[in-house]
Amino acid sequence: MRSEKGQAAVEFALVLPILLMLIFGIIDFGRILYTKNALTALSQESARHMSIYYVSDGTNGTVLSTYISAHPGTLATTAFKKSDNSSGIQISPTTITTGSEVNVTLTYKIYYITPFVNMIPGLTNPFYITSSSTFRAE
Repeated sequence: MRSEKGQAAVEFALVLPILLMLIFGIIDFGRILYTKNALTALSQESARHMSIYYVSDGTNGTVLSTYISAHPGTLATTAFKKSDNSSGIQISPTTITTGSEVNVTLTYKIYYITPFVNMIPGLTNPFYITSSSTFRAE
């Protein structure tokens, strides 16, 4: 009979990459879900703030950016970017009047920590998350 001393090590070496990819994928999914939740909360807070404290001179985009920079929560303010690298903070309409709807759309980029994610078709790194909220101006 042959010795079977290395069998467990070989099996572990074969299964380890799959196990690590699964663990990293679970971590990435959790990070994306958490970020989506935080982004949705921030867009709701921002839309509510703008519906109450809008300014009549049309500088609401600047006011919104200042509000988000002051209240980012756990989100990094430098990651509010779109895929074309433009600002991921948008408000419409730019001139708000009483009774009009204020729509705040936030786009946030997050990088995967899973190795080799670029090799999976359909997944791009970074991943862009968008959240939009609408409130009526008071």
